[in-house]
Amino acid sequence: MWESYCIRGKVVNMVYNRSMDRIELIAIDIDGTLVDHSNGSTIAEADRAAIAEAQARGIHVVLASGRGYDGAALYNRELGIRGYTIASVGAHVADAGGQIVFATHIDPAVTREILTGAARRGIHFHAYLDDRFYYLEPNEYTAQYEAQLGYAGAADPDLLAKELRAAKLLLVAEPDEILRIRSELEARYPGLAFGSSAPFFLEIIDGAANKGRALAFVAGQLGVPAGRIMAIGDSDIDISMLRFAGVGVAVKSADPALKAEADYVCTGERGEPGIAEAIRVFAS
Repeated sequence: MWESYCIRGKVVNMVYNRSMDRIELIAIDIDGTLVDHSNGSTIAEADRAAIAEAQARGIHVVLASGRGYDGAALYNRELGIRGYTIASVGAHVADAGGQIVFATHIDPAVTREILTGAARRGIHFHAYLDDRFYYLEPNEYTAQYEAQLGYAGAADPDLLAKELRAAKLLLVAEPDEILRIRSELEARYPGLAFGSSAPFFLEIIDGAANKGRALAFVAGQLGVPAGRIMAIGDSDIDISMLRFAGVGVAVKSADPALKAEADYVCTGERGEPGIAEAIRVFAS
């Protein structure tokens, strides 16, 4: 059962009635949701404690990231999460041992076309394969990206000559250029899905892949109905999982597009970071 919840005189959220279904699974985006890059890429202590408490009560916690598995797994280890991981914007799901158990790939011919076009325009890119991410050569973009993620990709100058089974492509450019590229590619490749976890990133996956579909796979494996799932995110690549989950939460700093899809928008009025607030409201 849901009840209206007003903030500043406007009904923008919904409050869950705990007498109904309890939350059994929490799916959490990493960058911008779990991790604050403006604060040294750290996890807030209140969020860390709330996640630990939820796990102690038997709630499944699943990280659902645009990162490749290795980048997400760093936080699994830090938080003591032992279970499934949604990676590469939902194109990959890995089990507790790091094995890819669910995968969707972009057509190799399309991958080559997009990356060749990007190289011709001088746009930096990463190709996420099943093992790690690759780029043509190291530069300032790779150094910044690897420092932010906390793990390294691999340089391969022959990348464009290979047939790549890529789960995700990442193009890196100035925000205005990203918008132009996105518009062009969306018109040319209607079978692909596009998103931006940051203004200077364009993330490209197969149209059949998204975080919501990956979360549905994980829920099926765990036997958890959608109504007992809470998903928490901050950007447009999180919209599909908020739509799938029984409770969709946007953190306070989330994109307006995600807030419009959310059942609950975090306020931070008690000084809580988003995940701690969401767990208190819906899963305590």
